[in-house]
Amino acid sequence: MRHSLICAALIAAVAGCTPSSQADTHKAAPTTPTAGAKPPAGAPMSSFNDALKKFSSEVAAAYGKKPSDFQIMPPNEDIVGFDDENLGDLIAFEANGAGIKVRGFASKSAVVLAKKNDYGALFQAAHALDAGKALPAQDIASRIVWMMGPGNRLYGPTLSYPRNPVPASAGPATLEHTANGAVLHFLYLVDGIPSGAPASPFTAEVKVSADYKAQLTTRPGP
Repeated sequence: MRHSLICAALIAAVAGCTPSSQADTHKAAPTTPTAGAKPPAGAPMSSFNDALKKFSSEVAAAYGKKPSDFQIMPPNEDIVGFDDENLGDLIAFEANGAGIKVRGFASKSAVVLAKKNDYGALFQAAHALDAGKALPAQDIASRIVWMMGPGNRLYGPTLSYPRNPVPASAGPATLEHTANGAVLHFLYLVDGIPSGAPASPFTAEVKVSADYKAQLTTRPGP
C-alpha cells in the first residue's frame, strides 16, 4: 500500500513539471506596431479638418466663389487663430481673398455665416435656452459682432468714450428667456468714415426659437 502511494506521488510530480520551453509555445507572441501603419479604413478625420472643409465649402457657395479664391485662417490646428472666439465644437475661421473677407464659425456638422443670417448653431453651442448654463449675453453678442467684421464693435462697459453717440442709459447685451425660446438684445457701433469720425450706433435683436432657429435684425440708432 505504501509503495502504491509513493508511485502515485512521483507520477503527479512528473506530470506537473512541464518544461518551460514547451509551455512558452502556447503563449501568444506579442504584436509590434508597424512603423508608418495607416489607420483603419473609415477612421474619422480630426474635427478641425472637417470644420475647415465645411467652412470653405459654405463660404464658396454663399459668395459665388471657389475655395481656391480665398485663404482660410487658421489653415491648420498648429496655427493660432481666433481661439478666444471658439465656442463648444464651433471653431472660428476667417476667409480672405480678392474682394472677400468673411468671418464665421464651423464644426463638422454646422456653419454659421452672417450672410446666411442663421445663428442657431451659435446659440445652441452657447446653451442659450438653458437659463442655468447659458453663456453670458455679452459673450454671445460679441461673437456675432466679430462675425460682422473689423470696424464693428460691441457696446459695453469697456467701450465707452465721448465719440460714441450712445445715451448714458445704454447698457450691455441682455438675454431674455421666453415661453417659446429667448431674445438677445445688444448695441453695436460701426466706425465712422473717414477714420476718426463719430461711430454710428445700431440696435440688434436675435429671436431664438425653441428649436434653435435664430435670425438677426438690426436698426439704426440706440
